[in-house]
Amino acid sequence: MGDFSKAGIGRGTEFQKKAEIRSDYIYWLSDSGETLLQKKYLNAIRNISELFRNSFFIPIRDFESHFAIFPEGSFYNRHLDQFRETSNRLITVILYLNEDWSVGNGGELRIFLDEQVIDIEPLFGRLLIFRSDKIEHSVLKTNKARYSITGWLRRETTGVIEL
Repeated sequence: MGDFSKAGIGRGTEFQKKAEIRSDYIYWLSDSGETLLQKKYLNAIRNISELFRNSFFIPIRDFESHFAIFPEGSFYNRHLDQFRETSNRLITVILYLNEDWSVGNGGELRIFLDEQVIDIEPLFGRLLIFRSDKIEHSVLKTNKARYSITGWLRRETTGVIEL
């Protein structure tokens, strides 16, 4: 997978790679060495962050994100985008990068809302935004490699991309 690393769960001393929970690969983005497209993406995220701060009074301070590759046959079981020991991830943002995606390719994002389950196709250019601490979700098994940028609008500064 080149510069991509096998994704894990947890962080710090609790970080673990558990193939039975998730089987994707990630590459963390930084604000140095960005391509033109990464700069455009981060600028759009800054605009979204400003909208959330000014319109909804959400205390967003920074953003972290990574490219994700789900090779054929991979998945990510049901989870929240929040670590046990911290609650700084407020909003999850996913941008799909899958050109020519079609029904049957799998890799849908399954969202669990009370008794309702919603499956969302990872179509090219589709942007999903939802609460990191409230919306449980999973990635269904892929039948074709699936690509995205996944990130989190956060409440505190920790050396990641400043907004």
